[in-house]
Amino acid sequence: MLSILHCQSNAPIIRFLHSAKLYLRIYLLGYPFLLLYDFGSAILRARGDSRYPFLALVVSGAANIGLNLFFVIVFHMGVSGVALATDVSNGLSAFLVLIRLKKDGQFHLRFQKSHGLLHFIGEILKTGIPSAVQGAVFCLANIFVQASVNRFGATAIAGSTIAMNFEYVTYYIITAFGQTATTFTSQNYAAKQYARCRTILWCSLLLSTVCSSIPIFSIVLFRNTVSGFFSTDAAVIETAGIWILCILLFEPICNLYEIPAGVLRGSGHAICPAVSTMIGTCAFRTLWICTAFRAYPSLPMLYHAFPLSWVATILLVNMGGAIIAYLGKRKRANWIGDK
Repeated sequence: MLSILHCQSNAPIIRFLHSAKLYLRIYLLGYPFLLLYDFGSAILRARGDSRYPFLALVVSGAANIGLNLFFVIVFHMGVSGVALATDVSNGLSAFLVLIRLKKDGQFHLRFQKSHGLLHFIGEILKTGIPSAVQGAVFCLANIFVQASVNRFGATAIAGSTIAMNFEYVTYYIITAFGQTATTFTSQNYAAKQYARCRTILWCSLLLSTVCSSIPIFSIVLFRNTVSGFFSTDAAVIETAGIWILCILLFEPICNLYEIPAGVLRGSGHAICPAVSTMIGTCAFRTLWICTAFRAYPSLPMLYHAFPLSWVATILLVNMGGAIIAYLGKRKRANWIGDK
């Protein structure tokens, strides 16, 4: 895996390789806590309670900071202490969510009655597997991108790492509204309130675009200043600026496929956005690296793969959604006529 990422020939990375492996192994031990929190918070959000999962994360985040300082400064545990602190804080967030579910009146969690839920597994897998495959393939495509960045040396790696921190923050805003659209759409679609589903689409799209564009354009405008918080190296700051101008500047267009994809998942059509993303984003980026980037190897040429793949995904998701909506409308019209 490291040879694919071109890390074996990069001396600065080799120096930290042992610490990276140690951190990853300890961190992965805490994955069950992440599963419990994600599933539990999804149930709470489905009933309209997004406040408690947020508060649980705030508490666990504060605990993570405190435990980092405790393990590293007091016990001198280094990387292992940081990873252990992350696992403990993830366990705390999972525990808080489970406590909430145990005390909830509508969604009271009783483990002794969980055997009666087996008939829901098919529906869960129908929605979950396409989304899981989509996420896995998405990460695989980004591995090829990261491998291409690593070829340009430590400066490019440091600059892209800084810029990706900003991208993660802003993209989480977009995905949060996509998940919100999924929650509201599923409730109204089940109640056959199809007009509300269209309203949810447009409201979510508007709110997500506004809320994500403000921090994105602020970062673009003050890119050198915010990058300077992470490094004082002028070359690293310049490299981070290239990423911001080539990728982050165009990120608001992601709303045009994340929100429709969320609405499609909420209406039970998870395969369409999954396939569209795998083709438009993953396959396109891989093809771009193997063709255009290979012919003109430069960081801007590599980074252009992101906005272009977003455009391709927008077209595929929305065309698929339009076809599904048209077929669904005809089906409902035929059903009403038969009645």
